[in-house]
Amino acid sequence: MKTYIVASAIWFSLTISAFGQASPNIQVQDTTGSNPPISLKGSVQLGKDKSTCIVTGHNLSKTKGLLAMVVDVFVTDSRGYPLPLRYEHEAFFKLHGIGPDADFDVTGGAVDFPMGNEQINGVQVEPRSDITPHAEAMARFVQYEDGTTWGDAQIGAALIAERAQVQTFLSNLLTTYSDKGASALAAALSEPQPLGTTLHSMAEGLKVDMADSGPEALVIRIQKLLAAAQARAAKLSASPQ
Repeated sequence: MKTYIVASAIWFSLTISAFGQASPNIQVQDTTGSNPPISLKGSVQLGKDKSTCIVTGHNLSKTKGLLAMVVDVFVTDSRGYPLPLRYEHEAFFKLHGIGPDADFDVTGGAVDFPMGNEQINGVQVEPRSDITPHAEAMARFVQYEDGTTWGDAQIGAALIAERAQVQTFLSNLLTTYSDKGASALAAALSEPQPLGTTLHSMAEGLKVDMADSGPEALVIRIQKLLAAAQARAAKLSASPQ
């Protein structure tokens, strides 16, 4: 069973530390399989102190926009060390997702991921001549804006279930501000959220907004996020699936 490092984004070059020796660009192979909903491509640059991974995608549907998706990216370095990454993209809290026949970023923004220790029992781990560094990307789940889905139902259910949690979180923030003021709102935003979840990504983004624009502007944004979610939910309920 693979353990994934999860990067969750509300529609958001990856930095990976300690990958060993520098290497040329490695092209990311799309291993989604037959009849995929999206196409994936990209490149990985492995370096001793810092590495980058850039993956982009294209919505292959000519008629339906994308509401949410889960993409797995697997990178193996020249020592044979694997790094499985999972990217979750969610547009439920936005009025617009990714349009039909449109390009999009899978990875984006500067994110640090620890690769692990380059020494085992005090011995430096060196690259192996029998291993060629490689990378692949695979779509695991997609939900279209009309509510129809493709892929692993269990993965999709976990992603979709987070929406209610985020809505409750946002509603509670509004109540906290109304009842107790800005300092209580800041304290609520500082409470830790589970890493790799939409809730964590949302909270981190709102903390930045609070610092940049202040509590009143943040409240307006939260209200817009909730309104977008309500509009999405109504549209999904009305759509035949």
